[in-house]
Amino acid sequence: MTKFFRNNSKKLLALFMVILMVAFILPTGMKYGQQAAQRRLVGHLGDEKIYDTDLARAKHEWDVLENYVIVTDNSGTPRQTLIGYLQNDPVMRRLIESVQQHPELFFLLQKEAERMGVVVTPAQAEPLFQSGQLRVMLPTSTRAIVPMEEVYDLGYAADVRAAVAAYMKVKGAEDRIVSTVKLSDPMVKHLVADSMQEIRVRVVELPAKNFVDRVEAPTDQQLEEHFNKFANYPIDTPPTADNPHGFGYRYLNRAAIQYVEVPRDLVKKAVRARQPDDRWDVDARKYYLKNMHEFPSTQPTEPPATKPADAFTLGSTRPSAPAAPTTRPYEEVRQQIEEKLMAPEVERKAKDVQDRINARLAQDYEAFRTSHVATTAPTTGPADAGGYASYEYLQKLAQDIEKQTGVLPTVASIGQAMNAKELAVINGIGQSTNAAAGAFSKYASEAVALASSADMQKQRSALAPWQPSLVLKDLNDSTYVFRVTEFKPSAKPQSLAEVKDAVERDWKLNKAYELAKAEANKMLDAARSKGSLEDAARDAHVNSTLTGWFGKEAVGPMAAPVEGLPWLGAAQSAMFRNDSFGLLSIAAAASTQPTTEPSAAPSQGNVPTARKVVELASDETVFAVELAGLRQRLGGMLAAAGGTDAARGEVEREMLDFLSTTLRAGWFDYNSVVKRTGWKDESGRGGKDKQTASADAGGG
Repeated sequence: MTKFFRNNSKKLLALFMVILMVAFILPTGMKYGQQAAQRRLVGHLGDEKIYDTDLARAKHEWDVLENYVIVTDNSGTPRQTLIGYLQNDPVMRRLIESVQQHPELFFLLQKEAERMGVVVTPAQAEPLFQSGQLRVMLPTSTRAIVPMEEVYDLGYAADVRAAVAAYMKVKGAEDRIVSTVKLSDPMVKHLVADSMQEIRVRVVELPAKNFVDRVEAPTDQQLEEHFNKFANYPIDTPPTADNPHGFGYRYLNRAAIQYVEVPRDLVKKAVRARQPDDRWDVDARKYYLKNMHEFPSTQPTEPPATKPADAFTLGSTRPSAPAAPTTRPYEEVRQQIEEKLMAPEVERKAKDVQDRINARLAQDYEAFRTSHVATTAPTTGPADAGGYASYEYLQKLAQDIEKQTGVLPTVASIGQAMNAKELAVINGIGQSTNAAAGAFSKYASEAVALASSADMQKQRSALAPWQPSLVLKDLNDSTYVFRVTEFKPSAKPQSLAEVKDAVERDWKLNKAYELAKAEANKMLDAARSKGSLEDAARDAHVNSTLTGWFGKEAVGPMAAPVEGLPWLGAAQSAMFRNDSFGLLSIAAAASTQPTTEPSAAPSQGNVPTARKVVELASDETVFAVELAGLRQRLGGMLAAAGGTDAARGEVEREMLDFLSTTLRAGWFDYNSVVKRTGWKDESGRGGKDKQTASADAGGG
């Protein structure tokens, strides 16, 4: 069975993923087509103009497919979320991470599929809706999981088909590329000789932090030199070739905010109060008696079963289930039913409350804007006690809304200017998003900077001082509107004194890292004299670790953890793998290069002697590394199988799977997609590229 799934993984993944990718648009979802007059040019694909509404549509499709689909097992029992299922495939896991970092990637993959002639209409997705192999989680506080039929009843069918069709296009293009993978005899030999080599190493880990106490205090001149070298690098800058440790002291954009929240729990409480509890009980009992099939107390255990080759095709054979399940008692499911019955009214109530807040803020902001001199950067607020630019104004707004709707919005003021990282950890609003503007933390920290440019005033994600934001929503469906009360743009510290503690810490860490490298080289010298790194480590009273087998990350698609070093992140793991394979070059230079032909079987015997220092500057860690084993993965498999044609076929299937996985990973790589499509991101540029659709009548 394992071989069946491995050999058919691409076909199974393709069809199953298509079936899984059914979700629905949020009731308050954007109608992107209605906003064409305000759309903004954000880039080009060759000569084709791409607008913010194009990217926003694709981002929303991805959000729908990612968050609201529940995978069921063969008995129809909900088992895991779609994202949980995708995480089981390393390639899709990398795609998810890339889309999170570059939301435009899903759009670019769709456009590329269209250029390849992959055409998928929403109607082509229709037969998949009846598969019964998925359910949908409603975007309400109840998080109710319902059959697809209820999505049709709610009127989301068109949006569902569009989202599924978008994914089918991307998957169709990927499958077409993967189908081109072929193997020749020279390729088989090359892969066995290079890609399929595996090594294991013995390591002594030397973190720089362990050497900080040995570093002498820096002089003022040394601190000044360090500060001047890295002052223009932003705080939390990623490591680069000229700044491998990622030092940086430039302040990021910072914003102080005030916001209004409509807590979903308070909306539910208000809806529930419209009728007595016993009335809700009566309604819930009626629903229970009519829909008892929704509340089984047990589900059949999924036994091993033989499925047809296309296991997830409609009409596939399913394993026989045990006797029909019994029904859960009413009292056990009463709250679940009541929340489901309240859900439509909760949605209407929440929308009414938010609409009232939006209208009031928009009206009062316009009056405030026209009566005050425009500024390009807000201050802490005009001396406007009780007026629009005051916290008291929001408190009065909340009280008025409560009188009108019975729901008291929550208001809050964050007086200290914070950067995006700090804003993201604010409870509630820090985890909220908007389909067009993205995550709150990025939106709040950048919006005023965008609005300060005359060429970017029409951006929907740009805000003027005190202007109410777009509506954001968190995972609990609470909604938020904020306004920036103070903005501090990114800037270099005026002097060392402002960041002296951080500079001194980093200077010491850098010196400690150099000490760690010196210690690693000392450890290797001891290993040469004593015969092994293990003996040298033992004599030095430090731990050494023997890793598991691993391949060269440069030829593999995933930065899988190195067994024995599980604390390394994906990027660090990839660097460690690549650098460790340099041991083979050291062995070759010593004239002990092992054969590149498939060995009779994986073995640690006759291991060539090779040692080196592996640096992970971004992780502030140095390793003394010694080659402990070398083997040919597929060569050993072939020899163990007796070298028969059947065994060779098994090896080739393994290779095809390896190459297909590698190709899929490269296909979804963001930088590769940008290069293939010719994507030019112009969202951060000024001048003529910042056109609106109304000013660019010839736009695409």
